[in-house]
Amino acid sequence: MTTMPLRAELQLKPYGEHLEVEATANAVQERELFARLIDHAPDALVLVDEAACIVLANTQCERLFGYSQEELVGASIELLVPESLRARHVGYRNGFKRDSTPRPMGQTQDLLARARDGRLIPVEIGLSPISMGDSRLILASVRDVTERRALQGELAQAKNALEAKVAELQFVSRRLEQQAADAIAMAEELHEARFMLHDAVDSISEGFALWSADDHLLHYNQRLVSLFAGVEPIIRPGIGFAELMTRGKEQRIFAPLAPEVLERTRARMAGHRTGGCYELPLASGRWLQVTERATPSGHLVAIVTDITDHKAETTAIARLAHQDPLTGLPNRLAFQAQFKAALAGRDPSGACIGLLMLDLDRFKPVNDSFGHAVGDELLRQVAARLAATLGARGSPARLGGDEFAVILPAVGCVDDVRTVARRLIAAFAAPFLVEGRLVEIGVSIGASLYPLHTDDPERLLRLADIALYQAKDGGRSRLCVYGDASEAVARSGGASSSDYII
Repeated sequence: MTTMPLRAELQLKPYGEHLEVEATANAVQERELFARLIDHAPDALVLVDEAACIVLANTQCERLFGYSQEELVGASIELLVPESLRARHVGYRNGFKRDSTPRPMGQTQDLLARARDGRLIPVEIGLSPISMGDSRLILASVRDVTERRALQGELAQAKNALEAKVAELQFVSRRLEQQAADAIAMAEELHEARFMLHDAVDSISEGFALWSADDHLLHYNQRLVSLFAGVEPIIRPGIGFAELMTRGKEQRIFAPLAPEVLERTRARMAGHRTGGCYELPLASGRWLQVTERATPSGHLVAIVTDITDHKAETTAIARLAHQDPLTGLPNRLAFQAQFKAALAGRDPSGACIGLLMLDLDRFKPVNDSFGHAVGDELLRQVAARLAATLGARGSPARLGGDEFAVILPAVGCVDDVRTVARRLIAAFAAPFLVEGRLVEIGVSIGASLYPLHTDDPERLLRLADIALYQAKDGGRSRLCVYGDASEAVARSGGASSSDYII
């Protein structure tokens, strides 16, 4: 990482809502630590001086914008601003100089940044003022929100499509209810109306059933028979609801019912008809939605719709929100949910929960030398090898880039964690065959244990990160448990473990 030259060493310390950087003569280690932390930050970080020149940029900044650090340091920050927005950006920058209140991520609107190849990248930006002697600098955190925007768009489209379908079904349901009620009233006066009703009901795409006041089947259509495959010998005019459900259960037409659906069917069999809507799973794997409405005459109209495809779409949307699209592993959101579930389900008197943070060694040179296609295939193979090596011992996830995490839900002691981690290091020592090339990487691992090291879940994550940084600093393909990391730092005379917490 490229940094600006300094005549004295730097020491970083909090100052209210700002960061104050003081020049001291004996803070070499603090400066190096600051540089490492900046370079390991998950977001692109850019430090800008009063003349709008870039004095520091981390590796994530290189990856995001495509410029090397040598090209960025010394260049104007306007290099990263689209040409059409540069004049306006100068005004924004001057306004921030006058009112230097920090602007965290998530509290500003999404903006556009310009990459080296001219691409416009939607980003989220956080700003923090920094004082360095008499100089005032600005630290900008930049996060690519392209994928988030795309996912939000997909979810919005799915929601709109679902709402439109629900509205359509509700309209059809209301229309059919009225048609059925009118047809029954006419049938009492005209015998031929029964045939008209039969033709009309058979022409609709949903299953239809009309129940009498004492819950016996008066009329149904062929679509209802096709939806309940295998029940044609059972469905007939005059059969009672209780008998129909009993025979369907005996012939194993229905899948095991959810408790609320089972309770509803039992109530219907006992003669209590409240109407409403519920979902009914079949043994064939299909899902039906049953909507029941009472008519003014005391009859009950049931509309049965096949919602199998809708259930599959809903499941797919949920999977997209919780699965890493490249590797198929749980993503950061799913990892956080799994982590909370593991902590909530732990027996207070039982085993510990281990947390491993993994960072691939030498992945960036592979990605830079052979391209993103090779890098992506390598990440897919890494995920497969990680899952195969862990087996049932742990739950892996991809946090982003070449960073992975593993939850070990039941470990007896630190040695158990070391055993699993060393197996992973040994597994990753073997080369990968990617598009005809043998690729050698490795993995560095940081570990922490709950509640051995802390009973605070957020701090447990930070402690594993601390251990990972120490493992990376000590070389490649290394394991560092948090306690080891703290002791190593203390023996070296460096900062305490708490200094590594961001």
